[in-house]
Amino acid sequence: MFDVHRRVAASSALASISPDASGSWPRQAASTIGAFTSGGTISNVTALAAAREQALPGARTEGLSGRRLTVYCSAEVHYSITRAVELLGIGSNNLRDLPIDDARRLRPDALAEALDRDIAAGVLPVAVVATAGTTLTGAIDPIDEIADVCAERGVWLHVDGAYGMPAASVPTHASLFRGIERADSVSVDAHKWLYLPKACGVVLVREHGTLTRAFAHEQGYLPHQQYELHAVDITLEYSRPFRALKLWLALRVHGAEAFRFAIGRNLAQVLGPQEQDRIGGKEQRMHPSEPPRARRASGDATKRVQLGPPGGARKAVRSAVGQPA
Repeated sequence: MFDVHRRVAASSALASISPDASGSWPRQAASTIGAFTSGGTISNVTALAAAREQALPGARTEGLSGRRLTVYCSAEVHYSITRAVELLGIGSNNLRDLPIDDARRLRPDALAEALDRDIAAGVLPVAVVATAGTTLTGAIDPIDEIADVCAERGVWLHVDGAYGMPAASVPTHASLFRGIERADSVSVDAHKWLYLPKACGVVLVREHGTLTRAFAHEQGYLPHQQYELHAVDITLEYSRPFRALKLWLALRVHGAEAFRFAIGRNLAQVLGPQEQDRIGGKEQRMHPSEPPRARRASGDATKRVQLGPPGGARKAVRSAVGQPA
């Protein structure tokens, strides 16, 4: 039985949002594993639990064994990261909120210094959290440079993209997310900039075994398929609503192009043409005009779905799922 809450729906849906030109994270999503969550807080806790188990194998069963662990982030990281390190036994006093630059982004040089200082003192780094769209200003940390720092020291890189990650799907702004494909884990909230109702968060990890090492267990009352993990083996939650349906149905009815258009229009409304030219060049400027109409995929063809007058949306949904209008 296919578990609709699992990685295929999450990674495939997110991968479909971005065109080839927008960068490698959305294409990378199709080969990752992950799960739908209630939002960024649970997504970040899930990712950092996997990072903790990788940094200190056996931590989930033996505890921290007296080891001092640390997590690193910018001074403007979301409070959910603080809550995550408290819940995971790392402790908020061991969350290094590091200096930011004039663009309010985490400084890679400050990160490297903090890591080297802690490692020399016998402190064990668990993860670095880069933010792709801070809550206060929308700042995007320099992910590629941060990934270099992490790779040199073998430290897990988590990108909290709960708010800003969907902008990676817009060609004019994809360069701001350069290096996202190097992250070990990513979180994004579809109920934020993918316009869905709450709650619909997603957490994705690069390596398939990292979530199972952090969460999997065998219990007689949890049936396991021969070739498929039970969903609780990769998630924090046991009882979960059908969150995947919202994202799948929205993409099925409207198409990924409509999402890219809407995000690009938001950016154009805020930034204006001069800032867009500075970031992506005139040839990639978004020109908001008539939004793309809803679409339905049927075989190799893509058919337009007219939402039309009252009742049209209901007909479009029935058409999208292959039922008579």
